[in-house]
Amino acid sequence: MSVEEFEKSLKHLDEQLSTPEEKVLMEAVTRDWIAFKAFGSELVRLSKLGDSQAIAQVAQQVRDVCPIKASAFETSVQKITDYEMSASQALVGKADGANHFARTLSIVMILVGLSLSILGSILFGNQLSRKLTVVATELYKNAESLLKQVRDLSQTSDSLSSASTQASAAIQQTAAAVDEISSMIQKSAESA
Repeated sequence: MSVEEFEKSLKHLDEQLSTPEEKVLMEAVTRDWIAFKAFGSELVRLSKLGDSQAIAQVAQQVRDVCPIKASAFETSVQKITDYEMSASQALVGKADGANHFARTLSIVMILVGLSLSILGSILFGNQLSRKLTVVATELYKNAESLLKQVRDLSQTSDSLSSASTQASAAIQQTAAAVDEISSMIQKSAESA
């Protein structure tokens, strides 16, 4: 997944948030993403300078700062993921409760209706049961959809974290190669 696609996913998720808690958690994810992205851009800028001091600085930043920045971003994503998973499970519980309530209410309505009018009670109970079952089904579908989006965001975060680790390793290898080339150039210059 590209950075643009990831940011599009973040924006899409942000548009769907409704609670203040979700918005606070999403602000943290966005803030940590912007910081991590800026850090990566700075590393790229330094690596393009090509001098040994810049390469050494990149290697030091990758070694010392990158894990901290990546961990902060990953922690933010994990917090919103945990919150959304919990909220999804609560919605599933509510949907199950609503479904149970609908069934219970239907039974009660049927029993009360039997004492008044068997035919009227059955028609009313069935209509109410269908409507409540539709509501419970929709709640359940929405909870499943939200859970899928949270899982997708978590997978995207894992993928981005993995790509960051790979980029870090590549930069470290580049820094080592540049140091070795610089050393060889100095030796050549000294022997010349």
